Amino acid sequence: MIPARKRIGALYKVSEQINLVKAVFMEHPIVRQDVMTLLVRACPSYRNRRMTYLDENYTEGDEQLLYLDLADFARHLISLFKANEIQEFPEIFSRRFAYYWR
Repeated sequence: MIPARKRIGALYKVSEQINLVKAVFMEHPIVRQDVMTLLVRACPSYRNRRMTYLDENYTEGDEQLLYLDLADFARHLISLFKANEIQEFPEIFSRRFAYYWR
């Protein structure tokens, strides 16, 4: 069993991290227009595919549909996984992702 002092210390650290993330979100909320930019920053291998996707699916002035853009990103992740090219996955799925829009 973990001593009470260590458990309290661990809980305090988690609480600090949660409060930091809350402060960041309140100060810099993620808006719809930023989502894909943040994903490209976290997953640079998606950049070229993203440009091709935009060219093939949108014309100038079209409203970009986030759910379709996210579906293309998901397909990219699946292709990376199938090719066992998962080195970017920790960054994509980490808590640090929350700090990319600062």
